[in-house]
Amino acid sequence: PHSLGRMGVGGLVIGAFLGAHACLLGFGLGDMARGAALGALTQWALYGVAPGSFHASEFLLAAIYRPAELNYDSMLINHSPQYTAAALAAWLEFALETALAPALKARARAAGVALGLALVGAGLALRVAAQRTAGAHFAHQIMTERTRSHKLVTHGVYATFRHPAYCGWFWWSIGTQLLLANP
Repeated sequence: PHSLGRMGVGGLVIGAFLGAHACLLGFGLGDMARGAALGALTQWALYGVAPGSFHASEFLLAAIYRPAELNYDSMLINHSPQYTAAALAAWLEFALETALAPALKARARAAGVALGLALVGAGLALRVAAQRTAGAHFAHQIMTERTRSHKLVTHGVYATFRHPAYCGWFWWSIGTQLLLANP
């Protein structure tokens, strides 16, 4: 389950997902520069860049700070069945509302996308800052026993937030739903 091939496939999937959405976003922003309104495809592309960036950054930071433990799970692609179910439900909600109530979705889009983008960016920045501050002491798995090398991190973002990585992920998650204009 932790083979190099599996990590390669996971990286390819994340890269393709992020790259495709970045290309769509570029086209959409080009249209907006020519006077078009923010459309559903550009909105979806903005959203798609968020999970692509999240999963890529999780893997990159694990590779930098905990290379000996690096594996497929470091990408958090298979975070949990609940995470997968929530993402699929959000995608379905976006698709159905876009198809069945486009005017309602357009009004919601105008109201929430900027705030969603801000929350996604701030949440990801806080999570990355937490991982960078904790360095090798940050782990994706909850520890049930203290290791000898573990140190309690109380500086940087940990001086202000008790669990900055969870706090960042929480606001990132809220931001993704605002990006999709999902009520």
